[in-house]
Amino acid sequence: MTALTVCGLLVASTNVQAGMNNTQAAADESVDMTASINNPTCSSMDGWTATRDAGNGTDWQFMGTTYTNGSSSVSLFIERWTPWGSTLSDGMVSQTITGLDDGIYKVEVDVIATQQNTNGDNETGVIVFANADTDNSVEVSTYNGLPEHYSLQAIVSGGTLTIGMKTSSTSANWIGMDNWTLTYTGQTDAQKKAAAYQLLTDEISASETRVAASGGSNGQTAYQNVLDDIRSQMEAGSYSIDDITEVITEVKKATNQRLMADAVAAQGQTDVTHLLINADFASTASEGWTMDAWGATSYACHEFWNTNFNFYQTLVGMPEGTYTLTTQGYYRSGFNEALQNPPLALNAKLFINDSETSIMSIVDDASAATGKAGRWVDYQNGTQTPDNMEAAAYAFNNLDLYQPNESRNTVSLEVTNDGETLTIGVRKSELIAGDWVIFNQFHLLYTPNVILGDVNGDKTVNVEDVIALVNYITNGGNINQKNADINGDGTISIEDLNTLVEAINSANSSDGGEAGIAIIRQGDEEEGPGVAESKIRF
Repeated sequence: MTALTVCGLLVASTNVQAGMNNTQAAADESVDMTASINNPTCSSMDGWTATRDAGNGTDWQFMGTTYTNGSSSVSLFIERWTPWGSTLSDGMVSQTITGLDDGIYKVEVDVIATQQNTNGDNETGVIVFANADTDNSVEVSTYNGLPEHYSLQAIVSGGTLTIGMKTSSTSANWIGMDNWTLTYTGQTDAQKKAAAYQLLTDEISASETRVAASGGSNGQTAYQNVLDDIRSQMEAGSYSIDDITEVITEVKKATNQRLMADAVAAQGQTDVTHLLINADFASTASEGWTMDAWGATSYACHEFWNTNFNFYQTLVGMPEGTYTLTTQGYYRSGFNEALQNPPLALNAKLFINDSETSIMSIVDDASAATGKAGRWVDYQNGTQTPDNMEAAAYAFNNLDLYQPNESRNTVSLEVTNDGETLTIGVRKSELIAGDWVIFNQFHLLYTPNVILGDVNGDKTVNVEDVIALVNYITNGGNINQKNADINGDGTISIEDLNTLVEAINSANSSDGGEAGIAIIRQGDEEEGPGVAESKIRF
């Protein structure tokens, strides 16, 4: 039969979070999976497949008598029997469970296995098994009418487990089974590692999909080098389970740096909202976002009502520069009646790390429009405010209300070091009964601190920067490394010099660079290949 999954039960019962935490929970938690067994109490032959060789003994059959021995009991159980003094022919009763999560399982059952003629507990050839007929099996024997409890361990790989009882050249004349249980106890070390590696593989795949969709080529070499190195380490099995979380973070960093490379090169403000997952709530769930309180996603909006919360995404490996986050949304400071009693609190905050600004009040864009969708309530002077998610979505999308500008629903943060971590979102820590915050679209903008081509760091890009870069390539020395890595490949080379010269030529010459600066790359034996010389023509 198809079984419930361990992960499914874990999520249902403990609300385990996704990612490594969920994988570790699934790997380490003990979960009762007995419901995966069809007819575990053996109250009929339903769910069980029975075979036997010709010879002594009944077919596998249902027995309604009860036998008890301490905590072990068989009652309404499955049995085989042949008269005292004779022995049972070979046979087997079993069932195959499918859809199990791979891992280690504890299999338990109450059994009778006896020769009633001698009433001993040293009979042979009665076997309880899990999976293969001989692997993960135990030979069982009991006194007459006194059932015993047996337990064995099975390792599931491929999601399938076969359990049952069999006779093989047995000395017993009566056998029976009842009360099967199945418990997931964890994963093997190899399975834990495989699951962790799969998470890393999935992260790399998602990264490559996002990068491919973004277009552009800046930073591609450095990004690909990171992924190639990680894949090489994975193929060698070099990462431990404990390493995986850190390596996934490295993938995220490389992804963000690759996605940010074009923005860094653009020199002006650039929309980098594509770094956020589900920034427009096109998904009906809050995919991509982490929250510590219940919120609802609908109408391409997300809301929190009558609760404090922290709703955010984290971006790692971000370059220095100024980040500006905007959203379309509002905060209602209590039930609708409270809006008539100013001043109105602004408790919901739009934030980047420690920098925050208040989400605007619902009354700031109260509307006198007619024919509005959703539920609206009267405010003042013939205006109304939204009162449900449908109305909020109409206000956002049809009436263009609650938009961000320089003074509202906008927050900025200047980052002065490369590789920083940004946590962005909306939060609220002060509760007013009946308060409500709703928003529908995040935008993340970026302005780089880097001035590409300003090799000498004087805040301008000109011939002096070309000379400085030529001197650095030929002789080394001190330059602004970030500004000099013009093509964003993580190294400073002739390619950066050529790009700088072409840019200056294009900017300063109407003939596309025939006049101005010309760079001649020389590679004779005396100077060696790749040595560049700067020559200026006017």
